[in-house]
Amino acid sequence: MAGVEQQDQLTEIGPLHGAIPGPRGEMLWGSLKVLKRDPVGFLVDCSQKYGDIVQFRIGPPGLGKVAYLVVHPDYIKHVLVDNQRNYKKAVTYDSVRLFLGEGLLTSEGEVWKRQRRIVNPLFHPERVAALGPMMCEVVGEFLDRWSAGATRDVAADMRRLTLDVLCRTMFSTDIEGDADVIDEALDTVLKYAIRRVSFNSGLLNRLPTAENRRFREAVAALNGVVERLVAGHRASPPAKPDLLSMMLQARDDVTGAGMTDGQLRDEMLTFLLAGHETTANALAWCWYLLAEHPEVESEFHKELDSVLAGRAPGVDDLPKLSYTRQVLEESMRIYPPVWAIERNAIGEDEIGGYRIPAGSLVVLSPYATQHCARFWEDPEVFDPNRFTKEAAAARPSLAYFPFGGGPRTCIGKGFALMEGTLILASIGQRYRLAMAPDARVEPQPLLTLRPRFGVSMQVCER
Repeated sequence: MAGVEQQDQLTEIGPLHGAIPGPRGEMLWGSLKVLKRDPVGFLVDCSQKYGDIVQFRIGPPGLGKVAYLVVHPDYIKHVLVDNQRNYKKAVTYDSVRLFLGEGLLTSEGEVWKRQRRIVNPLFHPERVAALGPMMCEVVGEFLDRWSAGATRDVAADMRRLTLDVLCRTMFSTDIEGDADVIDEALDTVLKYAIRRVSFNSGLLNRLPTAENRRFREAVAALNGVVERLVAGHRASPPAKPDLLSMMLQARDDVTGAGMTDGQLRDEMLTFLLAGHETTANALAWCWYLLAEHPEVESEFHKELDSVLAGRAPGVDDLPKLSYTRQVLEESMRIYPPVWAIERNAIGEDEIGGYRIPAGSLVVLSPYATQHCARFWEDPEVFDPNRFTKEAAAARPSLAYFPFGGGPRTCIGKGFALMEGTLILASIGQRYRLAMAPDARVEPQPLLTLRPRFGVSMQVCER
C-alpha cells in the first residue's frame, strides 16, 4: 500500500469549522498522484492515520477538489440515510454514464425514483426465490464442463458463470454466443471509465484516439446484445415472465407510463454490469480466501457435507447453509466488489462536528471502513463467524456496506446473496479449489475490485 504523507493537519484549504486532519500532499497536485497509483491503499492509510473523517486535496490549489473521506459508520449513515437528499452522485458516476446512461446505478432525482418504482416489484423476495431452481440448473451445467486436475482462471470462470445465470434467470436467454463479446466489452468500458474519472470532459471523449474508438466499439457491441435480447422478447415472449418481459410490461404506479426504449437499454446494461460483475468478483475472492485459509475451508466443507450429503443444493437448503453465506459475506468485507462510493455535497453540511462546504467531494469506502480496527477486531483476519446473527447485531449497521446503504441500497442484494451462496455450495460440494503454484493474486481497483491477474486454481475432487 502506498504510504500517506506525514502531515498532522490541513488548515489552508477552505474555511473549516475546526481543522480536519489529513495529508497535505504535493504542493501542486495534492494527493492526486498517490490516489492514481494506489487508491485503495491511500484510503486505508488515511483512515488508519487520521481517523473517522479525513480531508485531502485532489489537484492544484483553487482548481482541484477538496475531498473528505468519511470512515465512521455513524457518519456514513448521515450521508447515505439521514441527510441523503443533500448528496448526489459524484464524478465517477459521470464517467459511468458514458456507457450506462441513466440506469438505476447512475440516475438521480425524479428519474431514479420513477425507475426504482417500476423495477422494485421485480425484485420482491418471492420472485427472487423463484429464480433459485434455474440458478442451480445453470451452475450444474457449468460444472459438467469442469474436470478434476485442470488448472483454471476462477475469476474468468465466475464472470462467465454469473453472466450465464443472469441471462438465463433474468432474460430467459442462453447468451453463450455473446459471452466473450460481453466480457471483452465490459473489460474495455470499465478500464476506460476509471481512467476518465479525473478527465471527464466532452472534448476528450470525442477526440479520435484509439482508446476512444475502442470504447465506442465496446459500447456499440453491448448495445447490439441488448437490442437482440429486446427484439427476441418482443417477437417471442417467454412462457414464464422474466425480468426483461416484466420490464417491457411494467408501468409506473404513479404516472401509468412504461419505459422508453432508451430507459430499457440503460437498465439492461446496468443489470449486465452490476448483476454479474460484482457477484463474480465476490466469488473469485471467496475461492482465493478459502484456499488460503484451510481451517475455514474445512468448516465450509463440513457444513456442505452435513446439509447436502453429496447432492446438489436447492433454494430450500439456504436457511441451513448459514456458514456458507457467512463465508460470502466475510469475503465481501475483506474484498468489497465496490470499494468506494462518491457523493457531492449539494449544500453545506456538518459531519462529526466538522463543516463540509457545499460542492465538496465526500468519499465513502467500504474497503477502508471494513478494514478499520476501530470497528473490526483483527480486520485482516478472514473470519466468517463475524457474520453470525449475534455478531452482526452487535455492531453498527454501516460498519459493513458492500451493497451501499439507505434508499439507494443495491436493488439486487437479495439476488446476489442467494446466487453467491448457491454457487459456493454447488461447487464446494463437488470440488476443492487449490491455488496453482504460479498464481499471482492482487486487487485491481477499477470501478469494481477485480483480481488483476485473475485467480489461477487447480480443480481437485473432494
